[in-house]
Amino acid sequence: MMKRHRHIRRRLVGALAAFVVFCTTYALILPAVTLSGETHCGKEEHTHTEDCYRSEDWLCGLEEQTATEGHVQDETCWQTQETLICGQEESELHVHDATCYQTEQVLICGQEETAGTEGHTHTDDCHKSSEPL
Repeated sequence: MMKRHRHIRRRLVGALAAFVVFCTTYALILPAVTLSGETHCGKEEHTHTEDCYRSEDWLCGLEEQTATEGHVQDETCWQTQETLICGQEESELHVHDATCYQTEQVLICGQEETAGTEGHTHTDDCHKSSEPL
């Protein structure tokens, strides 16, 4: 029984030793691969210039649009309107008074209240990237 355990232990230690040798060899070869001169990005080694950060496409992420003022409603946009609410016609038996009417403010400008937009005009900076392309 003892011999069998010793035999299994030797095989296990041998397998672990082979694994350690493989990992160590790979770790030592890796720096040599990076210095071999092959390029991984498809470009020769160079120092990045302004051209490396420019694209033909718009990189700003915005669409070009003109600025708008928007519309803020004020007192000129509203008119006071009285609406008959009693449901009766005026006669000798019924004379319309203030209780027969409902007074409300009615929008007369025909525009909704909107916020203005700043707009965006593409410039040369819209082609710039923060990372080399």
